Amino acid sequence: MVDLPPPPPPPGAVGASDAAVDRDRRIRWGMGDAAWTMAAGFLVASVAGAVELAVRYPGRSAATVTTDSLDTAVAAAAQFATIAVALVLLVGRRGFGLRHDLGFVVRVRDWPYLFAGVGCAIGMSVVSAPIARLWQHRGHDTQAIGQAVSRSTGWATALLVVLVVVVAPLLEEAVFRGVVLRGAMRRIPAVGAVLVSGATFGAIHLIDPTTFPSFPALMGLGVVSAIIAVRSGELSRSVLLHMGFNLVGAISLLHGTISLHLLGS
Repeated sequence: MVDLPPPPPPPGAVGASDAAVDRDRRIRWGMGDAAWTMAAGFLVASVAGAVELAVRYPGRSAATVTTDSLDTAVAAAAQFATIAVALVLLVGRRGFGLRHDLGFVVRVRDWPYLFAGVGCAIGMSVVSAPIARLWQHRGHDTQAIGQAVSRSTGWATALLVVLVVVVAPLLEEAVFRGVVLRGAMRRIPAVGAVLVSGATFGAIHLIDPTTFPSFPALMGLGVVSAIIAVRSGELSRSVLLHMGFNLVGAISLLHGTISLHLLGS
């Protein structure tokens, strides 16, 4: 299912049990590491965002600033860079590396999963639509990222789209279908680990309360992606699925053709 440490030598080989024990001791990362990795990302994003706003809008308080794509992109880039560095250090020093421990690879031959992600996003939007309509009817705001994009044009929006469609799926799959899923599978059965990965993925987006209507779709994506990761033993297909999902959300933000609540990353 999931190739955490490499398989032990054949039975009867000299030192087989000792080698297996040594490999198990070297894998020291777990689900808790995913928590502090994401926390570090949010913290650095908040600091970077505050600094960028202070430089770009000198003398104005945060409450009076109307943010756009550039402001959001700066914070997102800082967050993703922090997560990437943390993952490399975490899995590199406490395990065997991203590709071995997490199955972190993207294969061209898995491209159909990009279109599967598009279909997944459209299908799950049907599930989320009633919640989104009720949410808006009650006077709640739509996602902040959608509001920022609506006020932006040009290269800053293009940068934000690249971060959302390409960078976010790579790093979020590494965290949630890599560290969280595989860490959970070392402690509980695969079915429970899949649900933990999906629920955690959906819940982390609720840090922005305006994403509440998209929770069912996000958890659904997390569960489907986790199942694919377990069955394939790597992250290539789940990454492409996630990219397709986020692509629909990005298009909806740019053109308003599908509910804004699809975009959760």
